[in-house]
Amino acid sequence: VARYLPHEPHTRDDTVALLARMTRESALSEPGQWLDLAVELEGAVVGEVVLKWDADDHQLGEIGLAFHPSVEGSGVATEATLAVLRLAFEEFGWRRIIGICDILNLRSAALMERVGMRREAVFREAVWFKGHWATSCHYAVLRYEWQVKQGSAVQPSA
Repeated sequence: VARYLPHEPHTRDDTVALLARMTRESALSEPGQWLDLAVELEGAVVGEVVLKWDADDHQLGEIGLAFHPSVEGSGVATEATLAVLRLAFEEFGWRRIIGICDILNLRSAALMERVGMRREAVFREAVWFKGHWATSCHYAVLRYEWQVKQGSAVQPSA
């Protein structure tokens, strides 16, 4: 699971410290903050969806995803990601959401496409990541595009 995350796998102590910090941060109150949401299935945490509020543009956000392989193909990741996009667009009022993944991370790319995001760019060997040059894919969706796919379209403002 940690292969495409920006850190190595956490130790148990790392996880305890991280969870303590994350549970104190239960809302987005200012640009630049991250909101890390646990995805639970039958009482067990099976993944996370992360939202980052852009520090420079209050209508822009970024989504991040990580799921345990045991939920692959179950629809849990899709459902959780759609719920977080709904939160970002309908509750926070963001205009645009981006997502970035390694070109080799086919599952994340497929998930972003499944929820209505489009691949906008590929940056070849642009990031030094875990000891090698990685190619990243950038995805995005605009609020009105997402609303069209959800059947609740509103014309974009000029």
